[in-house]
Amino acid sequence: MQLSKKGRSDMDSRLWETKIPRSKEDLLRLMNFYKIPIHEYGIGSAKSVECLLEEAKTGECVFAIDQAELVRIISVICLYVYQNEKVLREYKQILQDGRERERHLDASVGEKMKQGENPNESLERLLREELPFLVGLPTNGIEIRTEKKESGSYPGLPTIYKKLFYKMTVPKNIVIPLIVKEADGKIVFYKWE
Repeated sequence: MQLSKKGRSDMDSRLWETKIPRSKEDLLRLMNFYKIPIHEYGIGSAKSVECLLEEAKTGECVFAIDQAELVRIISVICLYVYQNEKVLREYKQILQDGRERERHLDASVGEKMKQGENPNESLERLLREELPFLVGLPTNGIEIRTEKKESGSYPGLPTIYKKLFYKMTVPKNIVIPLIVKEADGKIVFYKWE
């Protein structure tokens, strides 16, 4: 696995980006080298190694070395959805295999940006895939945050989140379903707070 230094912002100037693993075996070697607990993947709310590899191949994440530690870097579009002075919150998912995942998002919904997408394209994709009944309503960008923390989806693999926040106010006459089945078969549960 070769490393390359990238020109980045102050926070990222210490990062060395790795090449995308070409196979599950490449990814497992990388994870084993950095002592990532692979045995915890695909259990409970943790996603599988195959899901992580797919994220890397589709450009939803990159891997980097941060102070001798393997990290996953993702850019995320976060959308707050407001109606009647309340905010919509995704609180649970039922995955295709029946496992349940609790959600604790910073916004109503979030979606990883894909390589080559600009934020507006990612926001449109988020709406089409997760809240299609809100496509076409206006949104406003409000802030950008970067943070590093443990991912609930990938145990032992710290993640640097580059979050772009937007907000949307939904007119009172639009009814928002609180249980949505997404195109990939996942069932998502929402509530108003």
